[in-house]
Amino acid sequence: MTQQRVVLNLGHALVAAAWADGELSPKELQSLKDLLFRLPGLRPEHWAELERRAELAVDARERERLIQNLAQSIDGEEDRCLVLDAIDQLLRTDGEFGESEREAMEKIRRAIQHNETTVWQELKSFFRSPLQRRAHAAAQAELPQKRLEELNHTILREVADRIAEEDMSHDFDERELKRLCLAGGLLAHVAEVDRRVDEGERAVMVEALRDGWGLSEGVACAVSEVVLVHSGDELDLHRSLREFFSLTTEAERISFLDVLFAVAAGDGRVSLQEQEEIRLISMGLKLSNVHYVAAKTRVPKEKREF
Repeated sequence: MTQQRVVLNLGHALVAAAWADGELSPKELQSLKDLLFRLPGLRPEHWAELERRAELAVDARERERLIQNLAQSIDGEEDRCLVLDAIDQLLRTDGEFGESEREAMEKIRRAIQHNETTVWQELKSFFRSPLQRRAHAAAQAELPQKRLEELNHTILREVADRIAEEDMSHDFDERELKRLCLAGGLLAHVAEVDRRVDEGERAVMVEALRDGWGLSEGVACAVSEVVLVHSGDELDLHRSLREFFSLTTEAERISFLDVLFAVAAGDGRVSLQEQEEIRLISMGLKLSNVHYVAAKTRVPKEKREF
């Protein structure tokens, strides 16, 4: 529980740092949530707390209190390593780690090692870089004439239209359709790890959505075909995982790992690259390594690389 509290306090301190200028644009706010969601070891209930907190501006007095809470909660070398590792991961968001990040990391490292609580103010300057990069990366993931939200709406509309065209009975509301489309998008992402989706993987996608999520054959076909049409568009994986998390229960996320592995095995074998991608998705959905290993071992040995 102690280390979970440290991670939670780090999240609160990062919220304070993000609000240091007194305002966040809507895009920066979504990017802040993306980054907070990636904090290692963050429990679902703590994520809900941070998601709510991210919406609220932080004044100077509250910012100082939150940063002091973080400094005071770090007790021992294990806690220091936990915070440093988490900050390092955030600094490397979207694959960039330049001189400014190295300098910021060194200042934070010295502050933690020497208990220099006043240097925690460096958080407000260092955090702007990964926050702005995340916002930029989200922008780059947009279609030329569509924002990410519009792409989601396009997929939702096309799935709904396909279901209506084929006169399939359904009672899906927009939330349920979004959940299905996000699931389909993640399945397509895993299927395309090797840069191609063969007929076996397409068939397994339909089967996995039908059997794993209780869909009819027609609805499963509609979802899989639409998301595969759009699978060439850049998937904002961070945002997709966060939204999928918010629309599913833990039990659904655990069972979804089996669906991901089934699709990966659709071409006859789960490659090491596909296994790693599913492991990263599992982590992004706040599932433990135990859940990932259990799902992996349910795939017959002859169908997975080691």
